[in-house]
Amino acid sequence: MKVYTGATLPKTTHGRLMVFGATGAGKSTTASTMPGPRLVIGIDPNAPVPLRRSYEDVPRKYMPKGETSRMPAIMLGNEDAKGNFIGLTAWDGVAQAIDWTMSNWEKHKIKSVVVDNLTHLVEVLKRHFQKPDKNGQPSIHIRDWGIISDRLADMRYRLHQLPVHVCWLAGFRPPRIDEEDQSKSRDGGPDLSGQQAWVFPSNCHCSLLQTRKTINGKDFVRLHSQPHDHIECKDNTGRLGATESADLTFIMAKMGFFGEDPEVPTILKAYEKTDAQRKAEALGVVVS
Repeated sequence: MKVYTGATLPKTTHGRLMVFGATGAGKSTTASTMPGPRLVIGIDPNAPVPLRRSYEDVPRKYMPKGETSRMPAIMLGNEDAKGNFIGLTAWDGVAQAIDWTMSNWEKHKIKSVVVDNLTHLVEVLKRHFQKPDKNGQPSIHIRDWGIISDRLADMRYRLHQLPVHVCWLAGFRPPRIDEEDQSKSRDGGPDLSGQQAWVFPSNCHCSLLQTRKTINGKDFVRLHSQPHDHIECKDNTGRLGATESADLTFIMAKMGFFGEDPEVPTILKAYEKTDAQRKAEALGVVVS
């Protein structure tokens, strides 16, 4: 296996994106703007929150050719007593979902795969390998940490080999600033363990921080592609603005993944905004 850095990403006509952010930032809703039909692998070790509403009937600014606002996603996960779609809670289920995806993406004409989300997946793997230590507390042997990294790498490699777009969602780990001892400081970024916090973003075309702010009762959701405030974001294509609207289909068009699509110039023109308009939006002011 080869690990690609930002400078050596493979040339592909399909986007590999990561979106990370705090709980409630709306990452699942943003992931629903990936081109459809979409396949969603839901993962949550606690499985308390139904996910279906996040991926169906979401208002869209731009609809790819042949897609409608009511195009449902294929959901791979569990079902609660009320019939709600909830995330997978164990590694065996995740492994089955990956195998099913590899075997059935073409049959169902899948254009995008969404993994919702990586932070939960790491927790599922940790629970899978935890064993009681001599004090009876759950612990993970150092050897098993290597196995966890290998399984994450294998999952990433397999999905990235498919001729589909892939979106990884993850939680947010805030920066830690220690003025007295800089060695204890760390940048914020995706909430992943150890080296996975930089390996996954380096193997994607972009790693975007999603934020949501409420101004005068109105929500403003933005995707950030540039490092700021000790938070590590990445745009390995160099084509995105510092902030972008939460529409991943448009973002991929801007990065050049639909270059042969005659609709793309129209899409880009529709989304072009002046600096004044962007600043006004951030303040909750409408500018025509």
